[in-house]
Amino acid sequence: MKKADRKKERFRNEWKYLISTSEKEVLNLRMKPLMKLDPHAENGGYLIRSLYFDDYWNSAYEEKESGVLMRKKYRIRIYNYSAESIKLERKKKFGSYIYKEDAPLTKDEVQKILSGFICTGTGKTDHGSEIYRDAASDSEKSSAAAGSRIYSSFQICTVL
Repeated sequence: MKKADRKKERFRNEWKYLISTSEKEVLNLRMKPLMKLDPHAENGGYLIRSLYFDDYWNSAYEEKESGVLMRKKYRIRIYNYSAESIKLERKKKFGSYIYKEDAPLTKDEVQKILSGFICTGTGKTDHGSEIYRDAASDSEKSSAAAGSRIYSSFQICTVL
């Protein structure tokens, strides 16, 4: 992939549905010939653990609740309780369109972030450095008057 292509934001539509177990089984049968199994899936799925960041005023939450058209949020994610792949993610929304970016983090960088230190990232990719700089800039703006808040979420993904 060309460097210019990586920088170009490609928004997508994301639709989520609550379905029954029987509906899931029907979808599994119908989609199996068309799709590849996610390489991260163990026993048909995986656990996603996310740590979300918000400012003192809960701006990210309030923007979502108020229906703000353009917004972004940051999170740290791990899969299946493993620290082998830790990502800092930035999710941008423009109406129903979503754009996600991620950059690698080490366990040490996560600990520094949780203790209040704004890291500059591993520097492994130019793409990742931009996410670190943007997150640090947003954090400095919101923590000028007060500290940032962290909230955690668990998500179980089942691979169809």
